Amino acid sequence: MENMKINEKILQRLESYDEEVQEIIKKGISYTERAQLTRVKNRLSRDIEKMAKESM
Repeated sequence: MENMKINEKILQRLESYDEEVQEIIKKGISYTERAQLTRVKNRLSRDIEKMAKESM
């Protein structure tokens, strides 16, 4: 529940910026999310390879 309050505060703050700034922030957030996904995929791949090598 506390997390929702924080998110609402952030959203209200973002909405106070003009459209151009909002777009830049949205792009930054999406790049960050993609980077996190890539990191997770790479980690899973390494773990799977390690498990495969150990089982041979």
